[in-house]
Amino acid sequence: MDVQGTKRSPDMDETAGEGESSASTAKKAKTNRSPPGTSKSFRDWSSKVSDSDTCTMYTLKCTLGDASIPNKYFKTQKVPFLKNECEKRGLPSNATRAVLLERLQTELPSVTFEIDAREVFQRVINSMLYYFKWDNTHLFSCKMPARGDVRAGVGKLWESLPSWDIGFAIKSGSISPDPDMQDDYHKKRLAQLGITNDTIRKIQENPNALGDVRKLSGCAFEPFEEGMDSFDEDGYPKGGALTLEQLALEKGDKVKVTYDFGDGNRFVIEVEDVKENVTVHSEEEHYGHDTRVKLLRKGVCKMRNQYDDGDWENCYYRF
Repeated sequence: MDVQGTKRSPDMDETAGEGESSASTAKKAKTNRSPPGTSKSFRDWSSKVSDSDTCTMYTLKCTLGDASIPNKYFKTQKVPFLKNECEKRGLPSNATRAVLLERLQTELPSVTFEIDAREVFQRVINSMLYYFKWDNTHLFSCKMPARGDVRAGVGKLWESLPSWDIGFAIKSGSISPDPDMQDDYHKKRLAQLGITNDTIRKIQENPNALGDVRKLSGCAFEPFEEGMDSFDEDGYPKGGALTLEQLALEKGDKVKVTYDFGDGNRFVIEVEDVKENVTVHSEEEHYGHDTRVKLLRKGVCKMRNQYDDGDWENCYYRF
């Protein structure tokens, strides 16, 4: 969903909307980038940091797409098509069909950076978009492992199951944790959904038991702005102002992000490392947001245009 109705090309040049001048569009986008003065105090800690100070440092790899989800469309295509897709993405194309499929599945656009654990999650999203050369004018939602003491976005276990109907049936006692007491239909559904008998038992022993998934929403351009919960029945609470310290993510954790609900762009943020007592990074300004972050590397694959202009042969670019 485009909050302000502005759209920009990947190289950040402003493009005017219908009936609107380029200057007015650029003015709106610039306004979106700059954090309101009322929210600046939440980063007071950064002004007290010296160059020799240390911190907890997160190394995050951000990828457009999810390599764990098979691309069924590519599997139906022949070698010439797959070679062309690799070439558009800047990937080697001289390979067998199996290798080409593997390459298109796993070699996705990515950036890897280090960021201070005291930074809020909005800064993670904002810096990711900055490095990809996408604008930050949209909302996001995300799912991640529920860790730490902060309970925001962590619902009841039965509510977090893949099927609400099955979760409610388990909570109400209609489905037994004893496999001998389950009918064939429920056995099949439980297997499909990956719900174990131990999970069923845990829910029935304590219907208020918390789940292991945290769901949050927010705005890429403002940590304290309302996000998806303003208009989504799932009620993802806003979480852009939660710090990485509060989220307590661990090495190997993955955060699945949806950015711009109109286009439904899917990203995966993987925690590659968490190190203690690392010398702080200097601040970088990303779309008007000061952030203690450092870019480590970019992936080989080109990035896809943020907005569809209909030119699918030239929709990838170096970033």
